[in-house]
Amino acid sequence: PATVSLIKMSCTQGFVHMSGQVRSLQERTQLEEAVRKVDGVKGAAFIIAINPKAPTGNEIADDVALEAKVRVALAGQTGVNAFKLHVSAHHGVVTLSGSVPSASLRTVARDTTRGVHGVKGVVDDLSVEP
Repeated sequence: PATVSLIKMSCTQGFVHMSGQVRSLQERTQLEEAVRKVDGVKGAAFIIAINPKAPTGNEIADDVALEAKVRVALAGQTGVNAFKLHVSAHHGVVTLSGSVPSASLRTVARDTTRGVHGVKGVVDDLSVEP
């Protein structure tokens, strides 16, 4: 599966520009061939690095699902759900960023995240701004 979330793509007047990273030369070749087959593509530029450690599509899907589970858990917490917290996950490690109005709500957010099934670790990048 291609690591499509690691690819940035833009298209202007039929010219496609792709950059990012994939796990293998085969993935890069498949992406390039797919772009060239699209009707209306007049040209393309590819700046795609090969990174064998890039996550697979399944790994990305697992992280997205974990992010959703954490957001649902946080939404259920009185006080925490009113604030815009950013949640991201990578290989089961969840990073929380944004701001909360008190240290106690920061603790609630961190502890709630730790309690979600599948969370292997929590990186707390939250700030307290009363």
